Amino acid sequence: MAHDLAIRQLAYKKYCEGLSISTICEHLDISKATFHTWLHLVDETNSFQRRFSNGRPPAIQDLKKFKDFVDKNPDRSAQKMADDWNKEFNASVAHDAIRTALQRINYTYKKKQKYTPKEMKKNV
Repeated sequence: MAHDLAIRQLAYKKYCEGLSISTICEHLDISKATFHTWLHLVDETNSFQRRFSNGRPPAIQDLKKFKDFVDKNPDRSAQKMADDWNKEFNASVAHDAIRTALQRINYTYKKKQKYTPKEMKKNV
């Protein structure tokens, strides 16, 4: 559970006043590792605000260029689009990245076509 900003500020204030880390941590019921993380955060950013990671950046970042590409190739499957995108823009993008980008521009993707390799026989 994340500690409140007021707790962080109080702990840091007590630390600046000269109280030992052990005393502060016992009094506020926080771990020493947590307090050291807060100290490191203040040293780096001068703030107690937590850093959030947005995760991995998308493989296709220029959505306008991607939307133009899709509008030119509306009948392609995600796999075929990935192949064409990689050739046209000298990129290395998987079909899953194409599907994610299509979702980001609110388009649907063409499903993989299923076909019967041989003609079906009639039941007699």
